[in-house]
Amino acid sequence: MSAFLDLLYAGADESAFDRVVADAVRDGVSGQDLADLERQRDMAVRLREQMERQRSREAELTALYETANDLIAIRDVDAILAAIVRRARQLLGADMTYLSLNDEAEGASFMKVTDGSVSAEFRNLRLPLGTGLLGLVAQTGAPYHTDDYQHDSRFVHREYIDHAVNDEGIRAILGVPLLVEGTVIGALLATHRTVRAFPPSEISLLTSFAAHAAVALENARLFEATRAALAERDETNRRLEAQTAAVSSAAAAHDRLTSVLLLGGEVADVAAALGDVLGGRVSVYDVDGRVVAAGTDVDGRVVAAGSDGAGGEGGAGGEGGAGGEGGAGGEGGAGGEGGAGGEGGAGGEGGAGGDGGAAGAGGAGGAAHGSEDVEAWEPGLAAAVEDARGSGRAVDAGRGVWVAAALAGAEHLGSVVIRDVLAPLDLSARRTLERGAMVTALVLTFNRSVADAEERLRGDLLTDLLAGEEVDRARLAGLERRHEVDLDRPLAVVLAVVGADLPARPSQRRRVAEAASRFAADHDGLGGAHQGRAVVVVPDTDDRLALARDLHARLSALDLGTVTTAVAGPVAGAAAVAGARAEADEVLRTLLTLGRAGETGDAAGLGLARLVLGHNGPDELADFVAATLGPVLEYDERRGTELLATLEAWFADGCSPSAAAARLHVHANTVTQRLDRIGSLLGDRWRDPDRALEQQLALQVHRLRR
Repeated sequence: MSAFLDLLYAGADESAFDRVVADAVRDGVSGQDLADLERQRDMAVRLREQMERQRSREAELTALYETANDLIAIRDVDAILAAIVRRARQLLGADMTYLSLNDEAEGASFMKVTDGSVSAEFRNLRLPLGTGLLGLVAQTGAPYHTDDYQHDSRFVHREYIDHAVNDEGIRAILGVPLLVEGTVIGALLATHRTVRAFPPSEISLLTSFAAHAAVALENARLFEATRAALAERDETNRRLEAQTAAVSSAAAAHDRLTSVLLLGGEVADVAAALGDVLGGRVSVYDVDGRVVAAGTDVDGRVVAAGSDGAGGEGGAGGEGGAGGEGGAGGEGGAGGEGGAGGEGGAGGEGGAGGDGGAAGAGGAGGAAHGSEDVEAWEPGLAAAVEDARGSGRAVDAGRGVWVAAALAGAEHLGSVVIRDVLAPLDLSARRTLERGAMVTALVLTFNRSVADAEERLRGDLLTDLLAGEEVDRARLAGLERRHEVDLDRPLAVVLAVVGADLPARPSQRRRVAEAASRFAADHDGLGGAHQGRAVVVVPDTDDRLALARDLHARLSALDLGTVTTAVAGPVAGAAAVAGARAEADEVLRTLLTLGRAGETGDAAGLGLARLVLGHNGPDELADFVAATLGPVLEYDERRGTELLATLEAWFADGCSPSAAAARLHVHANTVTQRLDRIGSLLGDRWRDPDRALEQQLALQVHRLRR
């Protein structure tokens, strides 16, 4: 017996045990002793086989637990699925392993992952629960195995399943369920490409491994679900923080915009507030695409259209710019005084009072001199403006530009545009932009209401002055106080037409009237439109023609047609304005009759042409004589001289000093001296043929009127 124990301890193979019996036989052992020895051998061999099975089981369990520990450490579901089939193949020494997961809604189990597969068709199998060996395991939750699947009638065969199995060359299959808290979630299968039986130890090993694998898989699922929940929580927190920040920003924007309204802010203040809150560059446009306000400049200062910072006096096309009388570089540029910032307010031609009223100087918004149409300089923006107008919402115009319409009911008052936005505006920011557009509409509406009321007063007053009606002194005094207008000073009247009359389109007529009103306001006067003319009544200046040229430049900057201007004055006070208006109108008509559209003129400059072509009465004749011979008449009256008689005699005698001397009974030198004095009074060019003709006609008119 000790010999057998030594062999067991040494781990000898079974033949060594047989040799002990054989050696005893050679040594003469027989009978009962030999029978006892053979019984001991058989017992030792059985013990050896049991020890071998235990060692194998121990190795399997060690591999199983090591594998289970490895699986538990994996947190990614896809990674753990791949590890399960790979380790199962290693544990059983199988040709191929695969794992399926159940789809309860579909009533099927689908192939999730394989190891050792060579067939794409097999890897894409979906088996109805109960079909095939896999479907039966997935349905019942019990292990099944077969030595040769294709010839095993215990299973429900489907042609497409059998075809995929044949494509893989599978013969023997062992399948065990994946159970989580008693629920079948799938199946784990090991296969061989030869016919073979699966011993109970392999079935037990794969069943145990499947139990550990199911726990590891469920843990990975729970971990992934927890991780997803944490990520969702973090995302929810992020969204809540962003929403809180957006609400805070919206509240700040609301407070800022409300403050602008309560403090009587203008459109530029709204643009500046929106730019600060939204982090972009904000501009406001009127309905014609002209800039009304431009937010803030590079130094953070508020810039309104028409201010020094945005095309104001001396701005684009200012004095000395292109256009105006004198051509390129002449006085009065394309932008005119006021530059790109522009004229006007909400008041139409003549404000609310129609043609004849003063336009809205400084009213709601105002037109921008020389500003271009939106579509001309920024393609696509005009289309976005229309979309915003139709939807009432902020519209993405692309390239970091967003647009919102300023609407008063169905009326489109303008558009708010924000540029240089690095990322698309979120919903809160878009709502803030829309609220800014609404506040802009409120400011424009309020300004228009104020301007309409004020311009009705100004328009009525201007109409009364131009019609020669008596002006209500109380109303005049109130207007003078509010607008620093002094109609008791000597006044000049400037008329202008664009083409032969004001433009036909109401919006264009309004722009002309607004420009005239703003020009008049800049010169402490009244302006607007009256009977097809742009009219300006302002305090007289030393150079009335320069004043008229300035208005010419201002209106030319609107680019609505050829501008012709005429000036008359000075007149003494409000009562004489109608007469000056008539004189300026006559000059204007004379310029147009002479084909001199586009020029600026006055009565003195037209001379004889005005007398011939005009509709003249006694006052006009007196004005002509005064304009032509006034200095000579005043000199004779003051000094008691006879310069006028000398001039008349000189013309009558063919411009001969000696003949004139004979006619006057004076020495020829006396005539020469008197002619020199006349030249000093009338100017160096008084002998020019055209001037001489005017002087002779003036002499005849003067003689006939005495």
